Amino acid sequence: MKKQLLTMSLVSTIILGNMPLTLAADTLEGTTPADVTFTSKADPSNPQLPGDGSEITPLDPENPEETLPPTGNDGMLRLDFVSNFYFGKQQATMQEDKTYYAAAQPYKQVDEDGNETRDLVNNYVQVTDNRGDSEASWKLYVKQDDEFRTSAGDPLVGAQLSIGALGLRTTADGGGTPPTTADPNGTEEHDGRYVLDPAEAVQLIDGQAGEGAGTWFVELGQTLTPNDGSYGQYAEGISKLSKDVQLLVPGSATKVSQGKYRTTLTWTMQDVPGIPPEETLAFTIKNVKDEIATSAHRTIEPLKLSSNVEGTTYRIEGAPSDKTYVDAETNYFYFGSDLADNTEITITAMTQGGQSETGTVTVLPFVKNEVIAIPDKEGQLIDWKIMKEDERNKVLMVTDEIQKKEVVFNPTQSDGNDYTNSTLESEMKAFYDNSIAGSALGTFVSGVDLPHTETSDTDITDVTTINGNNTPTAFALSTADVLTTWENDVDRIAKYDGSADWWWLRTPGTTSNYARAVSTGGSVISNTVGGTNGLRPALYLNLVSDIEQ
Repeated sequence: MKKQLLTMSLVSTIILGNMPLTLAADTLEGTTPADVTFTSKADPSNPQLPGDGSEITPLDPENPEETLPPTGNDGMLRLDFVSNFYFGKQQATMQEDKTYYAAAQPYKQVDEDGNETRDLVNNYVQVTDNRGDSEASWKLYVKQDDEFRTSAGDPLVGAQLSIGALGLRTTADGGGTPPTTADPNGTEEHDGRYVLDPAEAVQLIDGQAGEGAGTWFVELGQTLTPNDGSYGQYAEGISKLSKDVQLLVPGSATKVSQGKYRTTLTWTMQDVPGIPPEETLAFTIKNVKDEIATSAHRTIEPLKLSSNVEGTTYRIEGAPSDKTYVDAETNYFYFGSDLADNTEITITAMTQGGQSETGTVTVLPFVKNEVIAIPDKEGQLIDWKIMKEDERNKVLMVTDEIQKKEVVFNPTQSDGNDYTNSTLESEMKAFYDNSIAGSALGTFVSGVDLPHTETSDTDITDVTTINGNNTPTAFALSTADVLTTWENDVDRIAKYDGSADWWWLRTPGTTSNYARAVSTGGSVISNTVGGTNGLRPALYLNLVSDIEQ
């Protein structure tokens, strides 16, 4: 069910004029007429007497001979009525702050014999929720859209409208759980009150699931004070006031004589949907390429768990520890480093409605020349080619494709062919910093020892070794790495943008201006250090490390 919003505008008016009051001539007058529009498919409700439920005719507190019409809302959830705020005609003062009180809500009622009675109640908002959904509710907000202003735009600076002591009543037949009132936003000066703010909406009702069914009256105040004439001048018949609805006007505020000040209050009602029946659960397990998957490699290759039912959770069976887990934020599943190859793990998807579905996934061994897609730190996939797992959980791998074209080993021949501090080494570190560090894969990257001495094209002594004491990084492979791993030239071929291309090794040539590279045919050949070849980064992983990136 979609959330629905209902908004309503009320105009509050303050008039500064010449009235025959005892202490001064300038006066204040405030009103809050209201109108609202809300669409749905149910008959509208007339205003009712809070706590009684009998129909009444609300009257305008400024002109009690005039009626206040209902909103005319229809719908199973609707806002039926909102009182006007009227603060009477008040003596204006420039010496001190003054608080003015709203008139109570006048109404009349006609009995079966045609006899009319009149009385006053607290100002109130009437809401009806006839959706019949035991999990639904509603929320109510009010916002003062601007300062009180004259038609010429003169503001009544600092005037504050506030509401206190909300009450909740239902109809005489009762039933249902009352909606929860929101916490007041009042500061120390207005502690426990809802202070209207031109900057943002103020929440009055924060209904929770299952609350507020039926017709409810949000009383904007709980007690009424007799109008003994000391609170200002009100219309005849306004014998009670609500001190819970207040307008505070600073004495320092400039008040235009005969000025009529207005502001608009916007009321917003938000539908809190109930919980609809669950769809039939559909649970899938896919790899990062969005392909259905039944297997993956330990720690570095995530599987995506997905469900068509919101709020689905997952349970894992068959794992010896919590190293095998589901990331609750991404719903990525990871095999733990303590799992043996070919171990089967059962994943059960469970919904809040009690549905469940299971899937089984298997741990894959790291096999030479196998290609694994792994997300980088930005979530972009990089294909990695396995070179070897030289001991359990120690994995050497290299990008399947060349990552950057036209990289120099060093800019000039005089810079030499030493990999340490070379341009090629800097490019490798930049790749690591930009793509690997801070990613899930980066957690397992180890430091390495990178021997690189002048040797022949067929030397196999300078192999890369893992060394956790060194700083994790990406690096260029050596002649020994590629010759001991790949006996055939074809296995060494790498492509850039679909075509085979040259790529650098870190091993120097026999003269200072040459370094080793792999050709388009996969042969190990020397090239000048100022020439350009491709960048093919390698990583050594320790799948049980906790290296901080």
